[in-house]
Amino acid sequence: MSSFMVGHEVFISQMKDQIRIFQKQNRPIMTYFLSVSEQSILQSMVPKNICLVFDGGYDQAERKIACFIPEGYEGFSDCVCLHATYNAKFKTLTHSDLLGCLMHSGIERSVIGDLIVHDDDLYIFCKEKISKYIIDNCTQIGKCTVHFEECLDYVITKNNTKEIRIMCSSLRLDSIVAQLSHCSRSEALKKIHAGFVKVNDVVLEQNLQLCNNDFVSIRKTGRFQFKEVISTTKKGRLVLNFDQYI
Repeated sequence: MSSFMVGHEVFISQMKDQIRIFQKQNRPIMTYFLSVSEQSILQSMVPKNICLVFDGGYDQAERKIACFIPEGYEGFSDCVCLHATYNAKFKTLTHSDLLGCLMHSGIERSVIGDLIVHDDDLYIFCKEKISKYIIDNCTQIGKCTVHFEECLDYVITKNNTKEIRIMCSSLRLDSIVAQLSHCSRSEALKKIHAGFVKVNDVVLEQNLQLCNNDFVSIRKTGRFQFKEVISTTKKGRLVLNFDQYI
């Protein structure tokens, strides 16, 4: 198994099942929303004779649904966009506020794609089957009253990033968090165990090894995407390339 697949064994098993079902039944199959690293893993698994497309609702989407499509099948999408506005003059909502509202409503992260907060606009990309539930139940975010509606005409502004490089002894999360946060590894472990670190928008309380394209969010530090290992120094330290969201 390739190193970038380590830690994704359950996901790989699930996708193997989906591939077998598609090959046997030759019908459209859609997954839940996948992280960027999961998309890369799935692409490496799928035979070349299978048509696989990803849909996240807009070109720069991070989280996307994988669609297995039979030959000659068109007009295929299970991703919808919901939009709401709020009065940003008195309260500024964040990505975490929007995600928290959805999670507190009992919605699983797997049916939710990208969440975008831009000025007074809120966008939720989600599976079609959950859209009505969100519209009916996600009407209050903090003290802000919102009303989501399905949106067919939208323009999403791409996030701005800058490239940064760090040196780490390994791809372990604590080592990377320490470098990104400019703190010791023991302090980085405290952040992880306290739930202050997310990988692919999931709060982690244990250490792990990052894969290419994983997203790392660190409270009071920022959001980063791990791109690649650039090189190894003579002393065996890894030079890593990240995109930092600004």
